[in-house]
Amino acid sequence: MENVMKMKKTIFGLLILSGLWFAVYIVNETPFLYRESERYTLPEITGLQSPDAAPISHTDPSHETLIIFYHGYKKTPHNFKKIAEILAEKYDVIVPLYPGHGTTEEDFKKTNFDQWYALAKDIYQENRKKYRQVYVGGLSMGGMIALRIGEEYNSGLAPDGIISLGAPVFLNDIIGHGILYDWRLYFSRFAAWFLSELKETMEIVDKDGAEGPEYEGKNFPPQVHSMKLAMHSTKRDLYKIQSPLLLMHSKGDKTVPFENLNYIAGQVSSGFIRTRIFDLRSWKHNRHMLTLYHSTREAVLREIEGFIERTAFLSGE
Repeated sequence: MENVMKMKKTIFGLLILSGLWFAVYIVNETPFLYRESERYTLPEITGLQSPDAAPISHTDPSHETLIIFYHGYKKTPHNFKKIAEILAEKYDVIVPLYPGHGTTEEDFKKTNFDQWYALAKDIYQENRKKYRQVYVGGLSMGGMIALRIGEEYNSGLAPDGIISLGAPVFLNDIIGHGILYDWRLYFSRFAAWFLSELKETMEIVDKDGAEGPEYEGKNFPPQVHSMKLAMHSTKRDLYKIQSPLLLMHSKGDKTVPFENLNYIAGQVSSGFIRTRIFDLRSWKHNRHMLTLYHSTREAVLREIEGFIERTAFLSGE
């Protein structure tokens, strides 16, 4: 009788733990009772932290091809400044600035991923029919946004190509890849309920040219949770992408696990996929800002130019 009681208590305890685990998962890893507004306000250019944070627009009436680049989380169009200047000799180039970015931390805290994506989508829709060819690309979260554009517009209005640099569709992935990037991400919504910002320890490293305006030394749990949920849905819908795809990533990337590259390549429905792998493990920086590093910028530029030329040839343009 005593053993039976112990067994019942053990089973009851396991059921309680399982229920708690399930509740934590539902709250933190799904959009359960979670809503965001897509309505956004564009940043005031007069309030920018730096002139380098301003949106970029290089246009020429003779160009028939447009490239739209999307910058990363907490970053600005400065991610693409030098590359955009060179590409503008052949193509029109636009790099928008997301709501809440480039101005103040308080502005940033009032925004979320759905607003950032809403702007990115509006820019794409506004320009898609104006050009013979339109390419979308991005660095880090901007690469994920470019992938989402390809997921949403995968028929008549599909981009002519997608350029993804260090894009995340997952950070933690214990079951699939044995990756635990940051255990705190499993409790991101709990953190967002109680914390609007967190201090980060900034390691002094070799910049390799990767400098620019951003919110240094802080992170923002509500915005991190918003972005994490966007990663989940982007990962789920990768199969919808049919546009040609250029994927670039670096081994040893400290910001986005390198395993994302092969996962994305294996899930999309693109008929043409080009991958370029960098190995920056000898550098002390975060090995993520491929468009800015002196050690990678020229190679990234060549890959983009070659990708556009190749896909234009394949499409008969």
